Amino acid sequence: MARPDRSPQRDSHRPSLTPEGDGLAFVGEGGRATLRWSDVKEIVAFKRDAFAHDLICIAFRVSAAGEWWEIHEEMPGYQEILAALPAAFPGIRTDWWHAVAFPAFETNATLLWNAAGEESSR
Repeated sequence: MARPDRSPQRDSHRPSLTPEGDGLAFVGEGGRATLRWSDVKEIVAFKRDAFAHDLICIAFRVSAAGEWWEIHEEMPGYQEILAALPAAFPGIRTDWWHAVAFPAFETNATLLWNAAGEESSR
């Protein structure tokens, strides 16, 4: 599975996440960016090695060309976004955390959801 590596903002300020009825908003120093659930083609969970610890991430593929929006567990609002995913994406895998978290310091990319008819990035 391809490892998503794009984020809508890459500045020193950590954006906060806000759930919206039809998506999520990234709010930070650079402004506001919105991801609509209807634009999502695939959702993948994985880990990044942050040297002393692992960072659990969720990435949303939004184009056939491989554009990804990424969130991670240290962003304010992350838990609220996770809680919103099952209603937005029926059939999304909900038992993924252990598969991603262990073993430590491995990427453990795990497909959570794929739009019907979409080719997976794996």
